[in-house]
Amino acid sequence: MPIAVDSGVTDLVTIGLQANPGTSGGYYLVARPNSGITTIEQLRGKKVAYPPGSGRHMVTAALLKRHGLDLKTDVQPVELAGAEVVPTFAAGAVDAAIVLGNQYYQLGEPPILGDGKGVNTGIQSLIVHKDVLNDPAKAAAIGDYVGRAIAANNWKDTHADEWIDEYYVKQQGITHEQGRKLYEEDGIASYYPIDAESTALFQTVADGLFATGTTKTHVDVKPYVDDRYNDIVIAQNELDGVTPKPITS
Repeated sequence: MPIAVDSGVTDLVTIGLQANPGTSGGYYLVARPNSGITTIEQLRGKKVAYPPGSGRHMVTAALLKRHGLDLKTDVQPVELAGAEVVPTFAAGAVDAAIVLGNQYYQLGEPPILGDGKGVNTGIQSLIVHKDVLNDPAKAAAIGDYVGRAIAANNWKDTHADEWIDEYYVKQQGITHEQGRKLYEEDGIASYYPIDAESTALFQTVADGLFATGTTKTHVDVKPYVDDRYNDIVIAQNELDGVTPKPITS
């Protein structure tokens, strides 16, 4: 959402917010096998692939910055569509790339230089056009959808083995054991009520996007969140026996 607002699309509002505090968010900066690269500092002057204007862009820039490198000037940035990052890395055309957890195993477990821990909190949002909420029938239908989305998400967290088999094994082509490792490391992002605490967490994403140059403007997320469905979020989590992780600063 901050990226959309930065691009001038401002008629949006977040009505559902997922987060996974304290985890990598499933993002890994990996080095080309047998390249001799074992630290982020060694990426100076090297080719680093990422999808621009994305959470992976932000994580890549932030990890480099932590180690004294600027994505724009200290490495050779290679901007690719999300689907092109893995095949480009696998072909050996870049020295490092930011990949997702399932892609890490699909690539044969290349050396990990860093992950999204402390940079990305697994935040995802359900977004609608603001004017849609002015229609009572549509607003009610969206509320029904929010409840169903939360129930579907919570099912994954209460049926981990089934979800691992269906998603990681059957769809992503990795083993159950590999999927289990990813699940045990990060778990599932939960839906949170939209309140001051979760909005502040959401703001850290906008802050990170701006600080790393992913967005040109520093977006304030407060005008772009709507808490009208909080009762649905709370009730569905209670019904499913899911308690979201504490949001820590």
